[in-house]
Amino acid sequence: GILYLGDGAWGVHPRNVRNPAEHWHLDATSSENHFIFTRIDGDTRTHRVVNNRGELIDSVPNPRVTLSIATEARSILGLDCYVNAKPIELALTTTAGDGFHRKVRSIAGELRALAPGIRVSLGRFDNTQASAIDVGRRLLPGVYSLQAIGSIRFDDGRPGEPFSIPSLGQLRVVSENPRAPTVGVEFTPGVEFETAEGRLYTLSDFAELKLTKEGRLDKISLKKARTRKKHFAVRFSGFLKVETSGYYRFWTRSDDGSRFFIGERLIVNNDGRHEPVEETGLIHLAAGHHPYRLEYYQHGGERELEFEYAGPEFERTRVPAEALFVTDSDPAQK
Repeated sequence: GILYLGDGAWGVHPRNVRNPAEHWHLDATSSENHFIFTRIDGDTRTHRVVNNRGELIDSVPNPRVTLSIATEARSILGLDCYVNAKPIELALTTTAGDGFHRKVRSIAGELRALAPGIRVSLGRFDNTQASAIDVGRRLLPGVYSLQAIGSIRFDDGRPGEPFSIPSLGQLRVVSENPRAPTVGVEFTPGVEFETAEGRLYTLSDFAELKLTKEGRLDKISLKKARTRKKHFAVRFSGFLKVETSGYYRFWTRSDDGSRFFIGERLIVNNDGRHEPVEETGLIHLAAGHHPYRLEYYQHGGERELEFEYAGPEFERTRVPAEALFVTDSDPAQK
């Protein structure tokens, strides 16, 4: 329905009110002078009604329905991780009512995953049943947007009212098969780097800049690789060694943009001109050496680049020099 905030809330004399028993849309009434305090915070609207004695006599919360997504692996892999054939945990919470003193009786609906040209039903949910949705179909690896649609019923016996939550966040589907490592070459500790000078607005234009410095370092270091304080870009590359097969999460925090690749696959996209921002990504790796590329550019202002990861046997930490290697061979970069 439509909430009407009247202009006669504080008159000289309180108005006579209707009898709620004679009008279906009224639950309770009161003849009082009052103020209406309205707060708008993003998509959330809250209305509080206070009388001339400072007492709260009514309130209208919004929204009525909140859904949250979790996964079995959230403590290790993060909130956006979903592994094929594993159930998605769906938690439902509601407010006490809809602002008209009606109590929520039931909520039912459907959880969907969307990508360009793709709309897949992940299953149905009902607050009278278990919250786990067992996804029967297998999704292709990629990033999907999550949305929910359904209906909510109240205890007044009227038909259910539809609701939709167009954005529940992202669902990242990763392959069950780990990426194969590079073999057949000799590795030595170190990091290759290339430095270029000029103005950038996106790392996709890195090749358009003029290279001014290149070489090999013992670790990833902006201080050692850069040639000036601003308007430069650096590309670090080599091979990352992981000791155990499993899912690995990577983070970059940068000012300005950064990107991290394993092979030719973009894992972390933190591109663009911005103040310090953190982004993350996930990949399934087999034990061994994997080619990587870490790109960064500085447009102006402060300089910052942090590179971290977490794996099946360790918590989040900076990627150490001991995990970074180079080779003098020319292996296939799969």
